[in-house]
Amino acid sequence: MWRERGEMLETRSERYHYQGGVGFASWCYLQVYRGAGDDVVVVVCSEDPQNPGTAITNWAEHLAYAIWREEGQPRYFCWIEHYPESTHPGDEATCDLVQFRRRAGGEFYDPQWQHVGCAAAEKLTQQEDLTALPEHWRSIAPPSPWLNCRRCGQDLGAGEVLAGAGLCTSCQQQAARRGGV
Repeated sequence: MWRERGEMLETRSERYHYQGGVGFASWCYLQVYRGAGDDVVVVVCSEDPQNPGTAITNWAEHLAYAIWREEGQPRYFCWIEHYPESTHPGDEATCDLVQFRRRAGGEFYDPQWQHVGCAAAEKLTQQEDLTALPEHWRSIAPPSPWLNCRRCGQDLGAGEVLAGAGLCTSCQQQAARRGGV
């Protein structure tokens, strides 16, 4: 994938199928954006008015956790829940930031919704030079500083830890050669 340096890139736009409560076949629409670094992911999860199963609000922690894992467990993660006008005829479209707590095993729980408005959510996806999410847009708290390389497991040097790199120098160079950093 190619991108101009510093702009958000939409990496997924799809109808996403999931098994909701009591195994109900369900689906929604996902748009996934990546920031300038691989550790920034913004997801807009839209309710489909034709969804026959569990609504995205009622399955938020499960959906967000699944996508967070599919996207490589990014350090900075933003989950925006979108209900288009067509889901509630006569009402305006809504966008809410959903924040989660995270269990020791990584799973998300205790979702909290904060209305942010669709214009603000769209503006976020159009940001430039987004290498970290502003704190008020984070759906989960980032983990403590990386002490080991996320790719090879080697201990990181003090400079790498302080820079929040998450990758050792060797893995950073490999990623740069592949166009991943």
